[in-house]
Amino acid sequence: MELRQLKYFVQICKDRSFTKACSNLFISQQGLSISIKRLEEELGCRLLHRTEQGYLPTPQGEYLLERAEQILSLAQECEAYFRRERQSATCLTVACVVGLIGYNYDFFTRFMLGDAGERRVKFVEKPTNRCEEMVLKGEANCAFVPGPMDPKLFQWHPLFRVPNYAVLHRSNPLAREKSLSFEQLRGQKLITFNQEFKVYHQLRARCRQLGFEPNIVLTLDQTPEIFHFVQNNPTLIGISHAYGVRRWLLPELWAVPVGDDSFCWEVNLARKKGEPRSELEDWFQNETIAFFQSHPFYDGETSKG
Repeated sequence: MELRQLKYFVQICKDRSFTKACSNLFISQQGLSISIKRLEEELGCRLLHRTEQGYLPTPQGEYLLERAEQILSLAQECEAYFRRERQSATCLTVACVVGLIGYNYDFFTRFMLGDAGERRVKFVEKPTNRCEEMVLKGEANCAFVPGPMDPKLFQWHPLFRVPNYAVLHRSNPLAREKSLSFEQLRGQKLITFNQEFKVYHQLRARCRQLGFEPNIVLTLDQTPEIFHFVQNNPTLIGISHAYGVRRWLLPELWAVPVGDDSFCWEVNLARKKGEPRSELEDWFQNETIAFFQSHPFYDGETSKG
């Protein structure tokens, strides 16, 4: 029994068609048929039978299908692990939530400009969900991502947290407030990051706890766009984190804290749970933790324009 045969069998069960499976596997129908026939001969039973709904697994096929999917998944994990090990010997791939590099030039340029010596670190900016996906699939060794994190999938070290703010035009009456509750956002036209970012889901969850759905009229994937939209549309309220406020707050805009301390942008250095670390990964984690402990990036002074 070969992994290739199991892969072919699982694909046929998924497509319920030899023709579709051939197309997805880039193999001839004759080659696929021969491979499945040899698998059945080796196991001494029929694995598929033809029905009006297409090819379906027999009871023996159902047994094999469940285990074949597990075997293939484990094989992919092993391939990803050893591929990452080869790369980690001289280079790390680190996924970063969009915008983080721009807010922390001192840290990232230290690695980009070669201060790390022979060690090479490649940073890739992606939305939060994609960063997590890259770590789980072995496409990145670790990632800088906002919490909350899933403890079943990740292990992480908190690096820093900064508050989230409501960005308002000075003409908006709510701009006079020292802080805004989530209840004050009820019915307001809100603009924030899209579903790929956790602040979107945090905002919806907090508002739903109070019994209403936030009126999110526009979602974006770039921090400056939030500020520009509010500048040109005074009725909008943008939701952004303190880093965005410090960098992009315009003269016509005010920033007002939203909710309590739990509604914040908390960034972690995360990796896949249970994965062993290479020496290079240990070095990078230690350097990262030491740097952020000695360089607080939010001093608590961000306030109204």
